[in-house]
Amino acid sequence: MESKKNLYAQSILFLLPALILFFLFVVYPILGSIRYSFTEWNGISQQVKAVGLANYIEFFHEKNALAALKRTFLLAVYVVVIQNAVGLLVAELLDHNIRGKKWFRAIYFAPGMLSTIIVAYLWNFIYSPMNGVLENLFSALGLERLAAVKWLADPDLVLYSIGNAMIWQSFGFSMLLYIAGMQSISDEYYEAARLDGASAWEVFRHVKFPLLAPVFTINIVLSVMGALKQFDHIFLMTGGGPGKASQTMTVLIFDQSFGVHRFGYGTALSVILIAIILVLSLVQLRLLQAREVEL
Repeated sequence: MESKKNLYAQSILFLLPALILFFLFVVYPILGSIRYSFTEWNGISQQVKAVGLANYIEFFHEKNALAALKRTFLLAVYVVVIQNAVGLLVAELLDHNIRGKKWFRAIYFAPGMLSTIIVAYLWNFIYSPMNGVLENLFSALGLERLAAVKWLADPDLVLYSIGNAMIWQSFGFSMLLYIAGMQSISDEYYEAARLDGASAWEVFRHVKFPLLAPVFTINIVLSVMGALKQFDHIFLMTGGGPGKASQTMTVLIFDQSFGVHRFGYGTALSVILIAIILVLSLVQLRLLQAREVEL
């Protein structure tokens, strides 16, 4: 009994530094944000005026804020679906014994190692209407109509154009998780399916994909969280423009806090976004883990 108490005490001592840092740099700032979300503050003055729920009420009555929330969900759905579909497809292709598959894995994962600043400027150059990569490519192919498309200046295309850059940088991470999941599946399952006359597609659909359920859960939850809180790509590529066509919740929070110095309202928007991400993550985990049990 005494040895167990000593073990618990030692465990607490080992965890204490991490817990202190977690409280100082995570818990305390979140609590501070919640407090300031009920105030009217410009971020500079020492005068902080309490306004109760006014900031939250304003969010639900402001069309621009609700439109930003809608764009956030639209971008997240596009990125999450394409990122996981491409990651799963590439993982399936590289799970077979093909020549140079290790090099291909490294190449596909490499964009994820780049700075977001580099990725943003690279894709700005690709989309540039002035001798950009896409413009030159489509012009060389005689596709003048596509060459004339303003990928980052068209309000109907800008979110998807930014989403493409996000997918290009992050699908390699999803691919590696799927490959790790595939390699953990015993070959006996595949052999049994082939003996029953299953085709390659049937093996993937009825054997491999169901057994990837835990990895699928991790990938979906992480990609949804990342897409909902995305800021860097949007700010660096368009700044929320043209107009407000790519202004998502994170960009709106930045604009309100540092653009017009409404830190109280900006922190209220942050709290709302955190709450949305938390609820969605818990719901996804509940549903996807229930699917794992069923499979």
